[in-house]
Amino acid sequence: MDYQNQDVRDIDMIAPLWEKQRQHHAERADIFKSFFEKKAWNDQKAELMSKARLETHTVSIGGVLKGYCVASIDSKGKGEIESLYLEPELRGKGIGAELFRRCLDWLEREGAENITIYVAAGNEEVLPFYEKLSFAPRAYLLKKKPEK
Repeated sequence: MDYQNQDVRDIDMIAPLWEKQRQHHAERADIFKSFFEKKAWNDQKAELMSKARLETHTVSIGGVLKGYCVASIDSKGKGEIESLYLEPELRGKGIGAELFRRCLDWLEREGAENITIYVAAGNEEVLPFYEKLSFAPRAYLLKKKPEK
C-alpha cells in the first residue's frame, strides 16, 4: 500500500476514479440524477483549481491508483473535504479513513475553519463512516427540483 501526497499539478491522475465516484452518485441519485450525469471532469477540475489551496492524497497498490481524497481551503479560510473515493474491494479496511485523516490533518495544520463535507442525497450510507471521523449532519440543504 503506497500513500502519497500528490502535487496539485497532477490532479488529472484522479480523473478515472472521480468518474467512478460520479457514476456511483448518479446511480444513487433520484431527483438530481441529471446533475451527476452531466457533470464533467473538466468542470470539476476547474472548480477545484479555483480554490485558494488544495491538497490531494492518494493510495496505490502495485502502482495502480486505488483511491484519493481531495481537500480545499477557500479564500475565506473555509475548509472542505471535496471528494473521497476508494475502490469497492478496499472499503472497510481503514484505507479510506487514512486518506481522509491525512486531508483533515492538512486542513487543521493550515488553520482551516468550519470544515465541511457535502454528502449527496442518495449516498446517505456513508454517514456512519463520517460520523466515526467526528463529523455529523448539521443542516439539510434543499434545492429546487429540476424542470422535467
